[in-house]
Amino acid sequence: RAYAYTPKKTQQAQEALAWRLLEAKVFKGRVSITLDFYIGKKVNMRPEVDNMVKLVLDSLPFDDGLVDEIHATRKIGDPRTLITIQEL
Repeated sequence: RAYAYTPKKTQQAQEALAWRLLEAKVFKGRVSITLDFYIGKKVNMRPEVDNMVKLVLDSLPFDDGLVDEIHATRKIGDPRTLITIQEL
């Protein structure tokens, strides 16, 4: 039996992001997502890009199976995440 555990802090981040994404258009066709993660100062470049991408995908207000393309970057700057979703 498989068991998936999501830490409380991650659950809270997903919920907060999901509320913000509810304002976004709901897509029904294939999409491309561009994610720009600004993490503040360079400190061992944490968190890892793949974990940040997963958090966003798990928070989408539509089926993440519609995502055909992902482009993600981690940058130094004022902490924020820019999400661009386009229909293909």
